[in-house]
Formats: sequence, structure tokens, C-alpha cells
Amino acid sequence: MVLHGGEPTLRKDIKEIYKIVIQSCPKVNSITLSTNGLDPRLVDKRIEEILSSINPNAIQLAFTVSIDGLREAHEKIRGVKGSFDRTIETVKVLKKHQKSYPIEVAVITVIQPQNLKDLEKMKILAEEYNVDIIFQPLMIDAFYGNLSSDPRLQFSENQY
Repeated sequence: MVLHGGEPTLRKDIKEIYKIVIQSCPKVNSITLSTNGLDPRLVDKRIEEILSSINPNAIQLAFTVSIDGLREAHEKIRGVKGSFDRTIETVKVLKKHQKSYPIEVAVITVIQPQNLKDLEKMKILAEEYNVDIIFQPLMIDAFYGNLSSDPRLQFSENQY
């Protein structure tokens, strides 16, 4: 099960959501929280709340941080100056928790035209922080609200 959409760490009741999922879905054996990582201190606080309220040995907990490319590409795609450093800090926060709890930490990168040149370097970045990396192809779908003909989302023949 994956908790994502918007930014789950903004939810003050995230630990209650975890408890409800665990109680209501006893066959669920893992929960992943996906964060944009823009507020490392808030992520740290929410992770502490989650870890203090459930038994991380009873269910596999995983956390993914969305990083869309190296600094220039990530900040251009996200439209937030300084966001790359903040997401890296979030990875470090999660790695700190990993020393005390059996949690998985990964980076997720959505493959899109603006970050194609960074993909191999993203793999190296993940290796440097000793985290897995998930490459997710860009999904053009009404569900994601990106059906527009935005040229930034359109792959050229060469890019395919």
C-alpha cells in the first residue's frame, strides 16, 4: 500500500491513518509513504510520530522521496528554488531513522523529457546515499491532470 497524493506529511493525523490501515487491512504487509521532501523537519517529525505509534517490526515501512533529477532539472520541474537541497536533506533524515528502525528508503524519479540526461547520474546519486531508486515513466492521463499538450511533457522521437 502506498500513501501519497498531495503531501502526506502535511497531515497531522498521519499516525492515525497508519493505525487505521493496519487495523482495517490485516493482510497489508507493507506501507510506503511517498513525500516530495520539501520540508525535512516536518518529514522528520511525522516519521517519529509514525515510528512511535506502530511496531515497525510487525509491518514493513518504506519511505520514498521524489527527486526529479539533479539540482537544475529538479528545481526547474518542481518550480521551487532550493528544493533539491531540501529533498537531499530529507533523504538524510530518513537514513538517520533507518539506523534505529527496519525501514526502507528510496528515491523515486519520474522519467520525463526534462530529466532524461540525469537518469544515469540519479542512479549514482542513489548509490551514494545507499538507497534504492525507482524510475517511474511519466503517465499522461486525466487521473494525473496532465492531458494538456504542455510541450515540457512531450517526448520527441529521439527521446523515446
